[in-house]
Amino acid sequence: MNFVALDFETANEKIESVCQLGLVVVAKNKIVEKASWLIRPKENTFNPFNTYIHKITAKKVENEPEFGELWPTIKHYLEGETIIAHNASFDVAVLRNVLDLYNIAYPKADYLCSVKIAKKVWTEINRHGLKAMAEHLGIDFCHHDAKEDAYASAEIVRLAAKKLEVKSLTKLLEKIEIFPGKLHPTGFIPIRQLNEYNLTKVDPKKLDSKHPLFKQTVVFTGKLETMVRRVAMQKVADVGGICQSSVNEFTNILVVGNSDYKRFKDGYKSSKLKRADDLIENGYPVEMITEKDLLGLLKK
Repeated sequence: MNFVALDFETANEKIESVCQLGLVVVAKNKIVEKASWLIRPKENTFNPFNTYIHKITAKKVENEPEFGELWPTIKHYLEGETIIAHNASFDVAVLRNVLDLYNIAYPKADYLCSVKIAKKVWTEINRHGLKAMAEHLGIDFCHHDAKEDAYASAEIVRLAAKKLEVKSLTKLLEKIEIFPGKLHPTGFIPIRQLNEYNLTKVDPKKLDSKHPLFKQTVVFTGKLETMVRRVAMQKVADVGGICQSSVNEFTNILVVGNSDYKRFKDGYKSSKLKRADDLIENGYPVEMITEKDLLGLLKK
């Protein structure tokens, strides 16, 4: 199992205000390196609340390098690797935004979220935050220090593999049905979960591969009239479809609830509709259908 666990601390409410980065390198399922850097934000202004959390001040980093200066060193750790963070949507957003700030291209790397992994593996508990998971698994660490948080994230993934009796990240992801997100020089693709809503699984042998929804990734927006959304999702899963919460490059079908569809015709667009429009304009084959259309497809 090989990956790099990552954690950022920020100085204020601006997501690009990086003041600390911690990395933990795992090779062949062993921690082989830990590293951390104090970083001077481009605008060296600290929110008292942030300082209360991580104990870092403007004075403490005033003589430290900015992120742009450190990037050649940091890139060496991330390029071509799998990045893991606890709540990766935040840490990967920090990485993307601070790279944008310095007009630096994103590295080519996969990324995963140890929260999503923990929720799939430790279903018997309700809280999967870093502190809660560390307490549950007996991980000793100092919370809100970037290197320590990266270490805890790495341990969660290593222990997840141990619990599921797998030795590779690939096998772990196969078992919990998660696909990594991807960073590339011109953008990113979010993490995907095959069974994001923990719907009842259907025996693959009973599925009809010719059904129009088979292996189609479906997203819902707006309120449905004939059934609640979860029931509709289960019906999609029952014929081999994949339900997801957000519209992205993997989306095949966006089901628009009747109320949203009526407003859509009048010019209103939800965030999912706007995202679908953007993808269609860029050549992605996203199909927008109504609830009535979905019911028709389910009957086939």
